[in-house]
Formats: sequence, C-alpha cells, structure tokens
Amino acid sequence: ADALGQVSGDELLKAQTQVALELMLAPDPQIWGESIVKVGLGIMSQFPVIDGDVLTARPVDAIAAGAGASVPLLAGWNADEFRFFMVATGGASAVTEEGAAAMLGSTDGGAEFLRNRLDAGVSPGDALSEALSRAAFSGPTTTLAEVRGGAQGAPASTHLYEFGYESPQGDIRAGHAVEIPFVFDHLDEAHALVGPEPDQRIADDMHATWVRFASLGDPGWSPYAAGGEIRRLD
Repeated sequence: ADALGQVSGDELLKAQTQVALELMLAPDPQIWGESIVKVGLGIMSQFPVIDGDVLTARPVDAIAAGAGASVPLLAGWNADEFRFFMVATGGASAVTEEGAAAMLGSTDGGAEFLRNRLDAGVSPGDALSEALSRAAFSGPTTTLAEVRGGAQGAPASTHLYEFGYESPQGDIRAGHAVEIPFVFDHLDEAHALVGPEPDQRIADDMHATWVRFASLGDPGWSPYAAGGEIRRLD
C-alpha cells in the first residue's frame, strides 16, 4: 500500500488503460480469470475482491442473507446505457456480427438476444449496445430486486425504474449518465449531455420523485415483485 501511494495519478491511469486494452483485445479466461471476463464483459478490468474484511461475501449473496433488508431501495437503469460508451466514441460503427457474438459469448442469453436483434434488422453495433445494456445494467438490477424480495426476514420495499429520455447529443439517446442532470434538476448546466432543449417536465418529475423517496421511502409507485412494475421515466 505504501508503494502504491508513491505512484502518481497519471501513472495509475496509464496502467489502468493499458490493462483494459489488453483485456479487450484478448479476453482469455485463462489469463484474466473467468469472473473478470464474464462479469466485466471483456471491457472492465478492475473489480472489488472478497478480502474477508471490507467485503466478506459476494454482494448478491449478502443481500440474499438479509444485508440491507431494512433499507428501502430505489434502483434503475437507462434504456440505452451502452450507447454512451459505444456510439458516442464511434465504436459501434466498427462492430461486426462476429465481433459482437464473441463479446457476448460468456453472457447469459446474450448470443440469442443478439441473433434476434440482428434478424430484426438492427445493426451489429446497435444490437451489441442493446445486449450489453441488458447484460450489465437492466439484468443485474432486476436480479437484485428479485433477490431482495426473497431475502431472509421481511425486506423493505424495492422500486425499479427505467429512464427513457433520448438525448440528441451524438445519438446516445438514453445513454449512461444522461439521467443525472434530470435527477438533480440542473439541465442548464448539462446541455453537452442532454441537448439544447431538454424536457424540464422530466426533471421536475424526477427531482420530486427522488426527494419524496429520500424523505418517505416511497417514490410514488408500487414496489417491485417478480414480473411487476418497472416505472418508465421519460
């Protein structure tokens, strides 16, 4: 730890970028470990580890055992999460069917989802963005809600949402982080992300929803149950 503290921020970022690039180019489970490749989707290279002190179990297992069960939860995702990473950077336009299939090979149901979207006429880059959004965001968040619902004891309510406002900036649509200026009602300071004429009505609604939940533990719609309500915010 002392030695790591002597490394500059620039050096750490350079090393992190190099590791991430090597992982993306060769996501070999024999080199990186099966969990890194599967959970990180061949993109993320750094994760928390179970050390028996700060983190004593996988979060999903701890939640199933009742961790945080007494705390109401509001959780959600943006409808087009991965477009922020793939479309805005131009990466989506370079994706081939074969490349998309290779990236999704380790995900649950990813290959089948990709095939269905390609058969529907969606481009490989857009189909991959959809599949990764599902694998990394909406899928795990829904699983979290379902695990909380079956946790030991009598867990507090869990409310899910999907944010759907489509930003015109770079065709990222409802990409990663687009919801943040709406939640905090700071649209005037975020035109580069949300576009020149964002919908103030959505910001009014979302900001009030978050304040209500923080105050009362109730965002204004029914708690999630398996197959139950996921509120669309747009």
